[in-house]
Amino acid sequence: MPIYRVTVVARSTKAINYNHRSGPTQIGFRGTALMPAARGEAKVESKQGVIKIDAQMQKLDPATKFGPEYLTYVMWAITPEGRATNVGEVLLSGNKTHLDATTELQSFGLIVTAEPYFAVTQPSDVVVMENFVTKTTTGTIEEVDAKYELLQRGQYTLNVSPGDVKPLRLDRKTPLELYEARNAVQIARWTGAEKYAADTFLKARKVCKMPKGTSKANRVRSPSAR
Repeated sequence: MPIYRVTVVARSTKAINYNHRSGPTQIGFRGTALMPAARGEAKVESKQGVIKIDAQMQKLDPATKFGPEYLTYVMWAITPEGRATNVGEVLLSGNKTHLDATTELQSFGLIVTAEPYFAVTQPSDVVVMENFVTKTTTGTIEEVDAKYELLQRGQYTLNVSPGDVKPLRLDRKTPLELYEARNAVQIARWTGAEKYAADTFLKARKVCKMPKGTSKANRVRSPSAR
């Protein structure tokens, strides 16, 4: 039996306090060393007990460039205590994206990571963008270094034979959500779901129309990125 382990790595980002603000404020996004050309901006505003985030980003490459297990991008709100909350999937249109999201958090930083599907609960260490305070940011803003944990790259395929991990060529006619669902089922199979949660796994496979024993190499006719 394979031995499963989860390795996490630490990283820090700037958490901005948006509490007690009247009106919206602007922040910027810049690419990390993994995607230095990426850039963007967001309008952040307090609305009826929640914080509304209206973000636009450009010059993002497909998530598949970081490995065949990554299909999409996800935006995360990171609290000063280091807790990460999934606030929405970043869907690309070409190399651009527009995301409207909300969070009940008052003080947080925003990052974007590559992920295998949109519903992940812990960010990967493939951090491609982070927020920063711009010259047009108005009002008094408290910046806090927020340290948080990330899943190290390779954790999803830790016990998988290299021959089973094939690059995906996505068919534009097939919804990305279906590929992500199939990817989630495949990852579950790699971690022993067929043995430890057989009924649930069988239902998930049927919903995704994946025949028994299907691998990435032959289950996708031909590719896009949470």
